[in-house]
Amino acid sequence: MAVSPITTVSVTPPNTTSTSTTAYLEVTYQIGGTSVATNFNAKKIGDKWLLEDTVLEINLDNYLNGKDLDLTLNGVAVGEIDTALVFPGEYTIATTNPMYELEKATFMLTKRYDSPSSPQVKLSAEGAAKVQTAVNAAIDQCLTIASLEPENCGFGIRAPENEAIVESSIVWSRAADAADITTIEPELSYTDLANVTMYLSPIRLEITVQTTDGGTMSGYGSIFKAVANISDPNNITVVFD
Repeated sequence: MAVSPITTVSVTPPNTTSTSTTAYLEVTYQIGGTSVATNFNAKKIGDKWLLEDTVLEINLDNYLNGKDLDLTLNGVAVGEIDTALVFPGEYTIATTNPMYELEKATFMLTKRYDSPSSPQVKLSAEGAAKVQTAVNAAIDQCLTIASLEPENCGFGIRAPENEAIVESSIVWSRAADAADITTIEPELSYTDLANVTMYLSPIRLEITVQTTDGGTMSGYGSIFKAVANISDPNNITVVFD
């Protein structure tokens, strides 16, 4: 409430009698610099009048499409709560997961039935850098495999038809014109926040291999796409397609 406190409250006296048990109140107030005119229902309990429906609901589960992003609401961790009950005011939803950041996540709720629009979820700069590093490391690992088609690496070449090769002599390396991973932006899917895609331009890879008659052959393979699972920021797994 300290961000945008409710001030300058004015209540129009309702038309009630000594026997009335309910009342309809017209109310105006300020939230920060915003003027609000709304109404509340009141109910008499004993000798006291109490307002009904004074809080608003923020459905946190629907708010981010059911994804677990370690959310906070105005700096307070929401944990496993699906619905937050709040008074009118200004609110910011954020994430403590270092892989993500939220845009358009600050909103004003001024009166009953207001509801926030969904923020945009994106990779943080730290998250993007971690994905790039993980993909780069996975490519480096694939380059160490002495095979024409390294398993689960998304690239390879066919064996030559008229030449026998020494498979143990295979050496893969990045081609001179291979794209720099750090210049390729990872793409986050809103419907699957755990998996991040990198379209690799493609990245060209060069192979050299000795033939059994003492000659040397060379060729090229390419990686077109990598998908990184970032469920565990400290153990990102990468598959190539």
